[in-house]
Amino acid sequence: MNHYILIWSVCTFVESRVCEDIRMEELVRQTGFSLAHIRDVFRKYTGKPLARYVQERRIANAAQELLDTDKTILDIAVQYGFSGRTVFSRAFQRHTGYTPYQFRSEAPVLARMRLCAGVYGAALPKRWGDGNDDNHIRAAERASVILYGVPKVAYGQNGCTPFPMCLHSCAKYLGLCVDYTRAMAESGAAFRLVWNTACWDGGNVDAIFTFDDPVKMFRCGMGAMERELKFMGRTPQTKKEDFMDFIRREIDAGNPVIALGIIGPPEACIITGYRKGGSVLMGWNVFQEYPEYRTCVRFEKNGYFITEDWWENPNTTALVATGTESLPPLTLGEVLQNAAEALEGRMCGGYAKGILAYDAWKDALLCDGEFPAEAVFPLLTERMMCHGDAMDCLFDGRRHAAKYLRRLAERHPSMASGLNAAAGELEGIPEIIRKEMIPVLGGWERGEAQTHRLARAENRRLLAGQIERMKAHDERAYGYIREVGRAD
Repeated sequence: MNHYILIWSVCTFVESRVCEDIRMEELVRQTGFSLAHIRDVFRKYTGKPLARYVQERRIANAAQELLDTDKTILDIAVQYGFSGRTVFSRAFQRHTGYTPYQFRSEAPVLARMRLCAGVYGAALPKRWGDGNDDNHIRAAERASVILYGVPKVAYGQNGCTPFPMCLHSCAKYLGLCVDYTRAMAESGAAFRLVWNTACWDGGNVDAIFTFDDPVKMFRCGMGAMERELKFMGRTPQTKKEDFMDFIRREIDAGNPVIALGIIGPPEACIITGYRKGGSVLMGWNVFQEYPEYRTCVRFEKNGYFITEDWWENPNTTALVATGTESLPPLTLGEVLQNAAEALEGRMCGGYAKGILAYDAWKDALLCDGEFPAEAVFPLLTERMMCHGDAMDCLFDGRRHAAKYLRRLAERHPSMASGLNAAAGELEGIPEIIRKEMIPVLGGWERGEAQTHRLARAENRRLLAGQIERMKAHDERAYGYIREVGRAD
């Protein structure tokens, strides 16, 4: 075995287990070499003892956690195998020049580094040596490239709209200052509401329906990252090899790829690496741990999904590059114009969008024929899912839309009155959901009790009245946004 293959094996082994007790006997079994030989080769070609490399990778990944999460310093210390905060702080300062507290306070941008051929991870603020170059391996010899350290995307309190979640995660990885609020607002997703008038459609909530042109959502989202859109859609003429080539080019350059589908529905996810030349993909997907998709998914040690069946999924429909040419940030006028376009009431095919979607949602709830007394539970569950998705879309979206508009008001004092007025209207919508809608349903859950409460006619009439009031908030916000946009 060539020495570079052994070094690649060691780097991959360590990076996928930085949060675990790294057992050298397992490394010996996996490589087929003695520990003494592994240590000698690693030190000879990287100029670094293996034990020091392991600790530096723990410190680098812990540094990323300090910036990306609200975990306590003690929790992070324990997570990365240190016996206590003091031991961790000393090691952290020795390797970075910062105490953990200083590092979190000053928030320096962490670059990404190539650990070895095809393996990327968080870089320490100061260089750890020359062992990270991969002159020993030609790119053509690689069948596997993995970008470690891309922040996880998953539904939760920090977000429930996959595409902006992916934008935020990729921006973090690439060292760009794009938080979830900015990604939501500038992509337009924060201002969306959609209802399929033809049926109870679980896809209503997909951010791709934000604008009438589906590609515009991707263009605006990449605009939030100040990047030009580089997009590949799946057509009848598209081959699997076309997608594989796109993915390999981007991942080889150290840039994650945003994709639609891969696992489950056509929602956005992140591709963080590939194996077997691209036929096997890995990354983060909000559906990767759902039981209905587990049969086609395995997991990397660090939590990345691994799947070989991604092309067979008909919902795998598009790829978006994240490492494209830089663009200037969106202007105030562009942001407001896009927000108004998403909010504007209109029909697009059978979809009611923006302010008009409130009427379609309300009409669906008020149709007693859609909630027959003898309805089977799966039918009622479908109704509950669609209603709940609309609530989540508004609760998540309008909160971040309002937060973003208030930021704009601080940056544009001459426009502050109108921007703050729009924000105030948008803030009223989550309050109606939290204080009025949720009590009617008996909680945020989507369980049997909530489903049966939704089916009751008297409750649906209460909800319809609340939908009317939320619509009025959006209408007034739309007016303010249009007014400020014209004045810009």
